[in-house]
Amino acid sequence: MSKQTKAAIVEQIQTNIDLYRHALLAITELAGDQVPTQEQIFAGLSYYAQMSFDLAPNTDIAQRTIELGIEYGKQLSEEPDDPAQ
Repeated sequence: MSKQTKAAIVEQIQTNIDLYRHALLAITELAGDQVPTQEQIFAGLSYYAQMSFDLAPNTDIAQRTIELGIEYGKQLSEEPDDPAQ
């Protein structure tokens, strides 16, 4: 597989992840009037934790995936919304 092909695949995966995150944001906004924020967070974290433990090859990978996801979410929340900042 060429470097260009690999780069195109990585770019497409990132685009798909971005679209997925936008869909999650839309669902969150729809639920905002009926489900308190902390309950949405709990529901989402518990859903994805269960998915991780159900689908990962082993519990160590499941746990590490969850930890990395939380760490990345924290990093995203600390980044300024305006790249010029």
